[in-house]
Amino acid sequence: MTSKPRYKELHDANYQKMKTAGVTGWGGDQVPDREKRWLEFWQRKHDHPDFPKNGKVLELGSGAGNISPIIQNFGYHITGLEISPTAVEMARDRNKGNPNIQHFEGSILDLSRFQDQAFDIVFDGLCVHCIIGEDRNNVFQEVLRVLKPRGHFLLNSICNDPRSPEVLNTFDFKTRCASLDGIPYRYIPKSDDLLAEAVRHGFNLVESTLIPMFDGDTIEIWLRNLN
Repeated sequence: MTSKPRYKELHDANYQKMKTAGVTGWGGDQVPDREKRWLEFWQRKHDHPDFPKNGKVLELGSGAGNISPIIQNFGYHITGLEISPTAVEMARDRNKGNPNIQHFEGSILDLSRFQDQAFDIVFDGLCVHCIIGEDRNNVFQEVLRVLKPRGHFLLNSICNDPRSPEVLNTFDFKTRCASLDGIPYRYIPKSDDLLAEAVRHGFNLVESTLIPMFDGDTIEIWLRNLN
C-alpha cells in the first residue's frame, strides 16, 4: 500500500539542506534561469490587455521567496504561502523591508486564514503538482473561494510522460505519481487531464501553453473565476 504524502516533512528537509549549503532557492544552480523564466512569464501576463496591472496576488508554494519580488516589481501586492518553515524564514530574510511582500507558513490545502474573494490573482509557480489524490480537489475549491469574481488563476505544472530516468524509475503510469522512498511526491498528469480537472472545478480556461523540456513537459495555464 502506498503511503500518504508527507508534504511538510519532504519540503522542509530539502530547504534545510539548501540553507545549509548556501543555496538561494529551489533548483540549485538553476535558480538564475528559473528567475529569468518567471520574469518573462510575468512580463507577458502584465502586458496582456485582459490581465490586471495591479492588485493582490496569492503565491502558492512561495518557497524561499525568489519569485515574490519579481511579481511585486510589476506593481502587485504579494502574499506568499509556504509549507516549509525553513523556506519561509529564507523568504522573509530575502524580502524584509518590503511592505508589499509578506510570507506565511501554511499548507495550500488550507487557505482559511484568507477571506472569501480576497485576491485578484492566485499564482502557482510549480507547486500544485506536489499535491496528490483527493487533496487536489480541496486546493481547487479553496483557490476558487479566495479569488475575486473574474479573478485570475495562473496554474503551472509539469505534465505528460516524464523523460528523466530518475523520475521514470519511480513513476506509476496508473496513478501518474512519482514516488520517493515509496511516498508519492509529484502528480504528473496528461496535459488534457489537467485542463479538464481545472474546468471541472469551475474555472474558465483563457489560454494554455505547453513547453517541452529535456526531462518532460511543463504547461502554463491561465484560468479565470467567472462566478
